Amino acid sequence: MSWYRIAETSAEKASFLMLDLSYYPAFLELKKKTRMMEKFASYTDRKNNLVSEFMNNDDRDKKAVFGFKFFTNHKNFYQYKSDIKKIIESTNQYKKFVDTLNLYNISSYKFIDLFEKGKIIYHKALSTYLLSQPEYTASIENHIKDKLLMFVPKEEMEEIFIALISSTDKSCLEQERIDWLGNVILPATKKYKKFSSVKNDLNVFKKIKEHIKKYKYYSASVEFDLWDEKHYQKIMKDDFIRGYDKTLEEYLGIKNKTKYILKKRDGIVKKYKISSDILKVSKIVSELGLLRINLRILGWQFFNYLFPLLINISANKTKTPREMVNKLSYVEYIKFLKENKTLNIANRTKKSINTLVLITPKFGYEIFHGKSADKKFDLEIKEKIEKVQSFNGTVAYKRGVVQGNTFLFIWGSKDFNQRIYNFPKNAILVAGQTRPLLMPAIRKAKAIITDEGGLLCHAAIVSRELKIPCVVGTKIATKTLKDNDLIEVDTNTGIVKILRKNL
Repeated sequence: MSWYRIAETSAEKASFLMLDLSYYPAFLELKKKTRMMEKFASYTDRKNNLVSEFMNNDDRDKKAVFGFKFFTNHKNFYQYKSDIKKIIESTNQYKKFVDTLNLYNISSYKFIDLFEKGKIIYHKALSTYLLSQPEYTASIENHIKDKLLMFVPKEEMEEIFIALISSTDKSCLEQERIDWLGNVILPATKKYKKFSSVKNDLNVFKKIKEHIKKYKYYSASVEFDLWDEKHYQKIMKDDFIRGYDKTLEEYLGIKNKTKYILKKRDGIVKKYKISSDILKVSKIVSELGLLRINLRILGWQFFNYLFPLLINISANKTKTPREMVNKLSYVEYIKFLKENKTLNIANRTKKSINTLVLITPKFGYEIFHGKSADKKFDLEIKEKIEKVQSFNGTVAYKRGVVQGNTFLFIWGSKDFNQRIYNFPKNAILVAGQTRPLLMPAIRKAKAIITDEGGLLCHAAIVSRELKIPCVVGTKIATKTLKDNDLIEVDTNTGIVKILRKNL
């Protein structure tokens, strides 16, 4: 079996308990639709504070075939959209309930109630999201490209394909941004020339607090806490540096997005006489991109923030080391909460060690610890990265050839969150994958390169929204590049060249 990496994240909040709450139940839920159990691996490297997640190449073709049949069936796709709407509504209701509680002063049974109600939504949301992974949409994308070649020149096909699958509606991130610009920044930059002048305007800070109340959970995840006043003050400072005219330009760009995309699309359709069949399938991919990003931010991502927080609070309340609680299964954790007493399990008092979790149809749920985890990971799963001067990926947004210095976001690095705000304007952003918390850096990026992802991933969607050159799915960008390497990104071909290494 050969494996490929799909995601990396910090190991700081990683735990067997969270894994027991997330992927395995989600895969079981997904199996109800697909009739197949996916192969999955998660390796926790404590030394490098990194969790790496992998899927298996053996499943790619089966996922592609299923995805094509499922999403091109009108009834299935309508139900899928309906399911996502219900999940987001359920998550919103759950958030409102959480907001009424003082999480640091609730009973153990209230903790249990939060987990029991939350995990039902979480499993449904995560399994629904997994169905939109690139492997499931690959055949649909290839089908559109093959059909397009009957109408358009080969050298123009990729650019036309991107135009057809770009969403006409605003994502939740775009809605947050346009509200921020329209309600806070445009009035403030029109009234004041300098950021320092706005600090005493109580009306501005009232609007910021209103904005936080509405959008605070958009960044909430396993890696990042809530967007707060400090975050928005840093964003405001950057917006003031740009000034009123540039801010207005961005605001109008988002506001008029639908009109712009439809006009461009209509022009392509008329020029090349593209068939209605292609347009129908393209619309599916277009909608899937928006559904996917909204489901992540408004759905399952919130539970990746809340559940580790609840676990930590319960550990502190019972004066139990967090490491011990994190090693429990979910069933054991619920029993621990009910008994409300300190754990006394000798083999769980050991210092945290590396772990490997494997999910396969043959063996189900397997867990390896310490040396056995390292050995199995190194022999069967670990990627072999060779030194190269160039590599390639999938073009998510085409804008010619770009040169610049790299700025890397490595999940698990100690200064990760601070680097978001220290990102230098016009640097080339390199990450395993982008997530909503990186938006302050993304807006200043000259180009974006990722290891993972396809044309419906977060990086691909926001690059098209912000018109930033982007290459995704390179597999090795973060393993090959370092900060301040001078590189060339060719978004005509998807090739990234190293021009000068920063030694």
